[in-house]
Amino acid sequence: MSFDVPATPVEIVKVGHSVLPNGTRSVPQELFGTHALHELIDVMRVTLAGNGVGLAAPQIAVPIRLFVVEDTQDRMSRLTPEQQRARNRYPFPFEAVINPI
Repeated sequence: MSFDVPATPVEIVKVGHSVLPNGTRSVPQELFGTHALHELIDVMRVTLAGNGVGLAAPQIAVPIRLFVVEDTQDRMSRLTPEQQRARNRYPFPFEAVINPI
């Protein structure tokens, strides 16, 4: 049974949190395509909103190699076109990157 409840943002950990210096592990192949991985990515997406353009799983205390990125025109609206060019900012659709090397 699935209730399709919207994901809720979680806390971004601070410097000194035990997960940060301990490294990460690869996302196991058996998790690919599972509800659990999709749910984690959804949580990361809503946590990212309003907090920048990228978020890595260890930043929410999950020590795996996964990060999400998104940059919208709305997020860039406070910058002038000149500032956007100087910062190399352009709209970038949401993407989850699993096991980057």
